[in-house]
Amino acid sequence: MSAPSEPRRKFPDFLPPTKVHYDGARPQTIQVRTCRFITNQGGSRQEHQYDQSTIRIGAMEDNDLVLADETVSRFHCRIEQDELGYIIRDLGSTNGTYVNSIRIREAYLSPGCTISVGQTDIQFFIGQERVEVVPSTKNRLGDIIGKKIATVEKLTRHFPLPIER
Repeated sequence: MSAPSEPRRKFPDFLPPTKVHYDGARPQTIQVRTCRFITNQGGSRQEHQYDQSTIRIGAMEDNDLVLADETVSRFHCRIEQDELGYIIRDLGSTNGTYVNSIRIREAYLSPGCTISVGQTDIQFFIGQERVEVVPSTKNRLGDIIGKKIATVEKLTRHFPLPIER
């Protein structure tokens, strides 16, 4: 009997939060947990992907996922990433937030579930993306000049820079 190629996981649909893998003193890859939405508004399907920890959904333009639906509140609901997965919270919307046809105030989302806000259905999926971190060949970090990696790493611990993809 041969051993399985991949160990069985207790919770196969669970993806851990974004982690940085360190090899020595420098990160080489990071794993970014992402979520993907497929919206269905009046027969029009669109796909949206996010890698941030909080996604705001509503009718106002300053939301992350803006829905052109008269029955969606300006700031309808918010989805947040935590250690266990993604949690959705209704923000006091007029018509409510539903997960798999059940009205919720707050609930954990499972992959493939359907979120309903107003007359819009949103399918929810999670994924994980591996991003390679390539060390810079520059000898400057803002106003700081130097070539020693240890010095640059020490400074970036105190003054972190955003990771560009």
